[in-house]
Amino acid sequence: MNPVLQFFTWIEATPLGAALRDSLWLFPVVESFHLLGLAVIGGAVLMLDMRMLGLGLTRTSLSELARDTRPFLFWSLMVMLISGFLLFASEATKCYANAAFWFKMGSLALAILFTFTVQAGW
Repeated sequence: MNPVLQFFTWIEATPLGAALRDSLWLFPVVESFHLLGLAVIGGAVLMLDMRMLGLGLTRTSLSELARDTRPFLFWSLMVMLISGFLLFASEATKCYANAAFWFKMGSLALAILFTFTVQAGW
């Protein structure tokens, strides 16, 4: 068996994965936090990108806005990574076979790299 698939199967079989999968309320609560984190990070990125384009908050310097949005970026990313892992644990083998999951993980890695390297220098 493929080692990645073995790892995904193990994650899904953990008590954590089973609890999320079997609970009536736990999965929706975790997903709500995940979506809330997505909304916050989206808002912070949008504010910074709009400022870079000169379409808003022009009285605030780009470096000041980047500094002010960094905690929102960081903490919402942490919420999304933790809640995303919990959601993943509930259906890891399903994710393994899903091309959209792999595209999403690759895009997430690139977005994190871009946000905390290229944009962090502003």
